[in-house]
Amino acid sequence: MGEPVPSTDGGPGGGEGVPDVPDAVRARLAVAQAACEVAELARAAVPVDPRTPHPDGTTLAEASAVL
Repeated sequence: MGEPVPSTDGGPGGGEGVPDVPDAVRARLAVAQAACEVAELARAAVPVDPRTPHPDGTTLAEASAVL
């Protein structure tokens, strides 16, 4: 990997004690954070108990029976 380049979007970069962060790295971190948020929402939507009803009235047990 090459030397980090200063930010071109006005974000952190350069200055005393603040490392330069390439825009591509910043974009990858933003995508990873969004993916974590989506995964968190997905985990929250799945009930722990297979008999616990979802908001639509179905249960995980019923859904798995279809598969």
